[in-house]
Amino acid sequence: DSSAVAMAEDLHALGFVFLGVLLTSLADISPAMNALKYKLPPTDEDSLQRLLGEIFEGDLDEFRDYCMEEDAWEKVVELLDEEDGAGWD
Repeated sequence: DSSAVAMAEDLHALGFVFLGVLLTSLADISPAMNALKYKLPPTDEDSLQRLLGEIFEGDLDEFRDYCMEEDAWEKVVELLDEEDGAGWD
C-alpha cells in the first residue's frame, strides 16, 4: 500500500541524513588540515545517494573504503566498524 511505500522512502532518506550527520559532526579535522583550509567532501543527502547509488552501485564495502581514504573520517569509519561492522548494516 502507498503508506508503506512512503514510510520506506522516508526511512531510506533518514538513513542518508543520519550518515551525513555522522560524517560531519564526528569528522576529526586536525590543526594541520585547518592550516591547509581543508574542506570535507559533500555530505548532503543528494551527494551521499549519488555516491552510494551511482558511483559505488550500492557496494557499502567500496563506500567504506572511500570514507576511510578521508583522514577526517577515519574515526567515523572506526565507529561504524565496531561490533563486526554493525554500523554499515
